[in-house]
Amino acid sequence: MQFRGGEQLHESTVLTYTEAGRNRFATLSPARVAAVLAAPERYRTARANLEVAIDPGRVGVVSALSARRGTRRVRSSRPWPGATVLA
Repeated sequence: MQFRGGEQLHESTVLTYTEAGRNRFATLSPARVAAVLAAPERYRTARANLEVAIDPGRVGVVSALSARRGTRRVRSSRPWPGATVLA
């Protein structure tokens, strides 16, 4: 691509991110572009593996909570003792 004056433009890949509420930009070298593009897939794979690894523990926690739910005290429909609920 060229400007009207004949000046040659160059392309570069820029990574944008937010840090402390501000937008930041990082110019990537051609050698880093492939690694950055592959990062989301690595993240999804690692997250899926973690989900599989914690699933047995999660099932145990959910079962324990469900068992406790049956022994919990039933709440009154009144927000505090003596309050009148308006319909």
